[in-house]
Amino acid sequence: MKRTTLLIAAILITLAFTANSQVNDDGKNKPDTTRIRIGNKKIIIIEDKSKTGDKDVVIDADTVKEIIIEKGDTINPDHRHGKSSGREFEGHWHGFEFGPDNYVNKSAEMGGGQDNLTLNQGKSWAFYLNLLQYSIPLVKNNFGIVTGLGLEWNNYSFDNNISLVPNTKTVMTTNDTLNYSKNKFRTTYLTLPIMLEYQTSSGSDNKKFFIGAGLLCGLKLGSSTKQEWGSGNTEHELIVSDDYNLNTFRYGLTARIGYGHWGLFANYNITPLFKSSALPDNLYPLTIGIKVINF
Repeated sequence: MKRTTLLIAAILITLAFTANSQVNDDGKNKPDTTRIRIGNKKIIIIEDKSKTGDKDVVIDADTVKEIIIEKGDTINPDHRHGKSSGREFEGHWHGFEFGPDNYVNKSAEMGGGQDNLTLNQGKSWAFYLNLLQYSIPLVKNNFGIVTGLGLEWNNYSFDNNISLVPNTKTVMTTNDTLNYSKNKFRTTYLTLPIMLEYQTSSGSDNKKFFIGAGLLCGLKLGSSTKQEWGSGNTEHELIVSDDYNLNTFRYGLTARIGYGHWGLFANYNITPLFKSSALPDNLYPLTIGIKVINF
């Protein structure tokens, strides 16, 4: 019985030694290997006594199916799933932007040269919520194409007591005797950019300098006027939704420059605000503003 026990123990020791000291075809010992499977991902850890020193290993659980890690290697905690390493190309479209609304005519006159459509600049603002973004690297991680989808809200606040007339084939206004506390022309667009962007590769996303330019297309979703005025102790409000002869589709130029999550942008529409048949001396929207939040 003792002989049998000793024989079994000897066999087990021999098998263990053989598993941990595998030999290559050239007669050299193979390094020890440990395999770990997490779902459909596999991590292979290899002990190689011929190598020394620590190295950072980046693991992206979404894209890497098999990762080889040598014993002694470390995983940088900043490279955990859900955090950006700052090494990939990521555009600067998505986020929140705002700036003063304005428009120019073909002679580049601010306000469009239309006395009845003169804007109150302090109350005319544009807001942009750029929700979706897709980045395509072209040259390493420094230069690429950026596109996506967003929403744009324009609030053109008229300086005069006028009203846009709905249900007409031309842009018509009336001079009102009411003293409006608010007199706004509001538009909403779905926006789609096609931009080329350059960005520095050093540092994380919040330490990158970027500059980009391209086309900005828009699809009109709605338009309305909103007027408020007082009569004695009574406050009145009138909202009228109409097409107002706006162009349904539009395109223009966009440019942006910044550092990290902050930047400046400028949008200029090549397509006029109104249909050419409705307003011959047309208006071209222009907004210059600030990018304050990057998703």
